[in-house]
Amino acid sequence: MSFRIGNLTISPGVLMAPMAGITDSPFRRVLKSLGCPAVVTEMVSAEGLIRQGIGTLTLLDYAPEEKPIIVQLFGSKPDSMAEAARLVSQHGFAAIDINMGCPVPKVVNKGAGAALMREPERAEALVRAVRQASDLPLSVKLRSGWDQTERNVAEVARRLSGAGVDAFFVHPRTRAQAYQGQSDWSLIAETVRAVEQPVIGNGDLHSLADGKRMLDETGCAGLMVGRAALKDPWLPGLLAGVDMPYPATIDERNRVFCMHLDFMLACAGSEQRAVQRMRKHLAWYSQGLRGAAHLRRQLQHMDTADDMRQAFTQLEAINQKRTSTP
Repeated sequence: MSFRIGNLTISPGVLMAPMAGITDSPFRRVLKSLGCPAVVTEMVSAEGLIRQGIGTLTLLDYAPEEKPIIVQLFGSKPDSMAEAARLVSQHGFAAIDINMGCPVPKVVNKGAGAALMREPERAEALVRAVRQASDLPLSVKLRSGWDQTERNVAEVARRLSGAGVDAFFVHPRTRAQAYQGQSDWSLIAETVRAVEQPVIGNGDLHSLADGKRMLDETGCAGLMVGRAALKDPWLPGLLAGVDMPYPATIDERNRVFCMHLDFMLACAGSEQRAVQRMRKHLAWYSQGLRGAAHLRRQLQHMDTADDMRQAFTQLEAINQKRTSTP
């Protein structure tokens, strides 16, 4: 299983979905170390890039081992998106992805993200502007539509297919659903039939069986893993065929969490900031373990990296004792 975005080949055909506040460089490095073939940045504001905002520019940082890495841009103005595409083309990214799926109000209220699903003409103009501004492979991430009455993903994809798009990522939930309810994989299949470009499926991929079923049911060219990887960063590598013990043991969870924490300490600028960012990850890494609820209650009182390491080591001891008790 592999697919191409222009001249970029993703093989095996699995990648991690972009998620604001989550898929930063430390997390992407963890995913790559566990066998995820390709990763995408957090979504990057075109207007923020043009203004050279420090926070926005930081989102472009990545480590060499993250390659191939795709940069995701969002915006509502074709000229701004074109300028942003020119800027990111100088940073060594393998491809550009345009976000037309974010459901967050502060994004859609500015006419970006999923709002573009309601304005196909502007979406097409935006894609053409980016295509003219950059020679990098170009993909678009789409939702199924605005709501249940406007599930127009195949129609929008068909329109954009002639504007220079090389591949589509499809998350078949509506903007109204946000991240709730069931994703409708039939809309991935409908989009596959509507366009000649590769269509990569996203949504409700939680296991190896889910990945096989999505490929079989939709005919999609590849898989994009989303929120399931928050508590299971091994999943993208598993879907890509990496031979590994699975599910991860408690000591493996501890090892990867500590690696993630070290990556965060190296890039966050301060231990305090690193610890703050890692609190949610510690909750995810420990999910389902005995004692995890108590650990989550203590998260806000953890002020140092050593606090976090000790907490996970104690959790590991509790769970190992439980499994060794006759």
